[in-house]
Amino acid sequence: MEESKILEYSNIYIKVLEIGESKLSSGIAYCDLLTELKDCIEINNCSTIALKKFFCDNFFHKELHDGKASVTIAEFEGHLCCNFVMSGEAWNKLQQYRHFQNSKTQIDLLQGQIKIAEQNTKEAQKESRFARNLAYGAIAISILTSIPDWKSLFDSTNSDIKNNTTLSLQQETSQTIQLQRTNELFDSLLDQLNNRVAVDKTKKENSPKNDKTLNNNLKSGKK
Repeated sequence: MEESKILEYSNIYIKVLEIGESKLSSGIAYCDLLTELKDCIEINNCSTIALKKFFCDNFFHKELHDGKASVTIAEFEGHLCCNFVMSGEAWNKLQQYRHFQNSKTQIDLLQGQIKIAEQNTKEAQKESRFARNLAYGAIAISILTSIPDWKSLFDSTNSDIKNNTTLSLQQETSQTIQLQRTNELFDSLLDQLNNRVAVDKTKKENSPKNDKTLNNNLKSGKK
């Protein structure tokens, strides 16, 4: 049987139970049930047998079911227009089905929320990667803009070195000239000192001779 047909009959069985639930106080006959189902399913020999079996198993009629564990289709044929009441077991099956459907709906909603959350997470990850790439780009630009112009720095350094070298040479030249002048002045003072010492020495050497000559002259005068 095709899947669509299976789903169709499954829905019909649920519809039968729902109709039976709505007729718990008065019951419903099989012939009246077919009238309500004529727009829901194509009634043929196979569907008729299936519906009769399902109806006998889930609905109760005292004259048919009293004292019997099960009822055959042949026995059911004589009670097609009698009212049957939905059994407690059938009602429990309907509630279980509803609970299952409710759980399934909640699961579907939860799965939908999970998919949305996953999608949001993926979008957030994309945005995060984009933001991270922007940050990296900003850092790279910052680094590049903070790197000095090496050529200009090199030229400037060379210029500073040249200027410093020239200044050093000038300072050295000036110091040399000053040192030469100092040495010359010192030599001049030294020469003057030596000359003065020599003069004083000469005077001292000549001074006794003069005294001796003077004495000799005095002695010659007395004679």
